[in-house]
Parts: sequence; structure tokens; C-alpha cells
Amino acid sequence: MKTSKNLSLLTPVVALLGLIGLLLRRQLYRTCLEPSGLLAPSPLETWLTVLSVLAVAVIALGSLMGKFSSDRKDIYPASTPAALCNWAAALALLLSGIIFLPGQDWFQRILGILGVLAGPALAHGGWKRSRGRRPETLLQILVCLYFLGMLTYEFRLRGHDPQIQDYAFQVLSLLSLSMACFLRLCLDIEPQKQRFLYFWTHCALYFSLVALSAGTEVLLYAAGAAWALGNIPQEEPR
Repeated sequence: MKTSKNLSLLTPVVALLGLIGLLLRRQLYRTCLEPSGLLAPSPLETWLTVLSVLAVAVIALGSLMGKFSSDRKDIYPASTPAALCNWAAALALLLSGIIFLPGQDWFQRILGILGVLAGPALAHGGWKRSRGRRPETLLQILVCLYFLGMLTYEFRLRGHDPQIQDYAFQVLSLLSLSMACFLRLCLDIEPQKQRFLYFWTHCALYFSLVALSAGTEVLLYAAGAAWALGNIPQEEPR
């Protein structure tokens, strides 16, 4: 698997920051949740915000410093770890879609169908990645649509909640995943600058890890973190 010093350092750093954010947010829920269901003011919120700004700054710096190739054989190197991440994400997406299938309204049932389709589509992409081949464009679209649908669902679900900061991590996770998936789709059709994909996949990794603390749609955010980890573009060897 082609890699570089920057790539091997940035990804675990972002994952570590995401896990710290996950622990901070869980502690916030344990100690600051009022009977009304709202969060009481706490220094933990400030620390979580500072951590998130730091994570995005680190990702942006790493993306600017990265050097990427436009050669397809370097964009899609055969990688068993990347394939395994995609297969883990595919299983989680499939299970999250199955949970939505018996939903109470039509929108949830449509999300369920998209999730059930996105899982096998992503599994096929993992198989292609294990052989260093370009994923199928139409199958990648299904995954992109599922993330966009979940972004809409999260907004509908939480739109009445006055505590925007509390659920911002779910929204940011889904936004990052949607952007990363869209840019990956563009890359599949025509090789583009990979720097933006490098930025958004790391953002998706961080915010998906933090969003796991919400306790809802855990499979979705676990799938998002695994997908992001398996789709970070490779830098040129140094």
C-alpha cells in the first residue's frame, strides 16, 4: 500500500483526536444532561469546541502539505486494509438500513431501502479496492445518496431542538461524508485534485468518531468512520 510520512502520521492523529472528542462528549452527557433533556452549560463544551477547531486546522494543514499523484495506478493501489475498512463500513451501512426499513413514515422507509442498497454497493467497492481497480461510478452514487438522505433525516429529527451545538457533530459528520463521497465519485469519473478529498475524508473520520457518542444511528457513524478510513487518497511516496 503506497503511503508517506505525512499520511501515516495525519490519519492516526485525526483518529486519536476523534476518540478524545468521543470521550469528552460522553462525559458531557453523563454529567451535564438535565431532566429536561437539555445540556447544562459546562467547560466540557468549550473543550470539545476547541478540540474540533484544532482537528480541522490539523487536517487542513496536512491537506495543504500533501503531495498527490494524478496517475490512476497511484490513486487506486491494491490495498487489503482499505478493502477491509470498506467491507466493515458496508456491513454497518446494510444493518443501519435494515433498522430503518420498518420506519413509521415514508422517508424512513426510503432511507432503509437506500441503506440496504448502499451496503452491497460499498462491499463491491471494497472488492475493487483489494485489486487496485477503480470502483463503479453508479454504485458509489448509492452510497453518496444514503449519506445525503441521512443528513436530511438528522436535520428533520433535530430541527426543533434549540441546542444546535449538541447535535452539530452528527450534522458535520454527515456533511463531511457527503462531501467526501461526492469528491470520491468525481475522482472515479475523472481524476481531480485529491487534496479536497484528503481534507473531507479526515473531517469525516473525526466527526464520525465524535458523533458515535450520541447513541443514535451508531451503525451509521461507525460505517462513516470506517468508510473514511478506507477512502483516504494515497500520497506520493517520499
